Amino acid sequence: LRELVCHGDPNDITYMSRFYQEFSIWPLKTRRQTCKVVAELVDELLNTCQIVPKSYFLPRPQPAIAVGVGFEGSGPQGCYIVYRMLVPLKAPPGHIFHLEVGPKARIGVRNSRIRVEFQCTCIREQQFQDMLCFLHHPADRLRKKQMPSLLQTLCGNAYLDMEETATSFQELVREAWVAMPQMSTVQLKLQPSVRFCKLRLTTTSPGFLWIELLLGTQKKDSDTFLTFE
Repeated sequence: LRELVCHGDPNDITYMSRFYQEFSIWPLKTRRQTCKVVAELVDELLNTCQIVPKSYFLPRPQPAIAVGVGFEGSGPQGCYIVYRMLVPLKAPPGHIFHLEVGPKARIGVRNSRIRVEFQCTCIREQQFQDMLCFLHHPADRLRKKQMPSLLQTLCGNAYLDMEETATSFQELVREAWVAMPQMSTVQLKLQPSVRFCKLRLTTTSPGFLWIELLLGTQKKDSDTFLTFE
C-alpha cells in the first residue's frame, strides 16, 4: 500500500508530493480542458459500473478523486501523458474493512493489509429483505439463498487480495464500457497492470488518451487514502 494525502502542509512528511514527485499537482492550466473531460468521463464510467450486473458482494468503487498527471514512456516516440485518478473502494453490504498498517506504522510500507470482517445486517434484513446476514444465518442457507461473500471470492486468510481485486475491477470497467455512449466513437484497451487499472483510449483525434485509475481505501475518520500500490 502507498499512502496518499490529498491536502496538507508541504512540510509534512505525509504530503502528496512526497510520493508523487514525478508529476505535477492536478490540474495544470495548460491541460485544464483535458483534465475536465477525463474527470467527467471517469465519473460517468464509475456510475455505469454501479449498474453492471456483478456480484453484489464485491468492493464498491466510489467517486474518483483527482490526483495528477504523469509522463511515461521513452524511445523514438517520446513520452506520453497519463491522467491519474484515485478510486476509493468501499466494503460491500455485510462487510467491513480494517486497515492494518505495517511495522512501526511507517508511511508507504508495502506490507500494510486490509482485513475483511462480516458486519451484522439483521436490521437491514428485516427492513429491506434484500440480503441475509452473514453473521447470523447458517452457511448452508447462505450458500443456497445468497451470492458468495467477499471473504469467499477476493480474500485470502481474511485479507483482501489486492491483485485479485484489481483484476476484478478491470473486468468491471471492461463490461461497463460496453454500456457507455462513448463506446461507439472511442476505443478502450486495458493495459497490463497488477494493482491498478490503466486505460488507453483511442479517440477521433490523432494519438491516445491514457488514464490510470489507482485503487485504494480511506482510513477511518481520516482524509488519508492508502492506494494498492
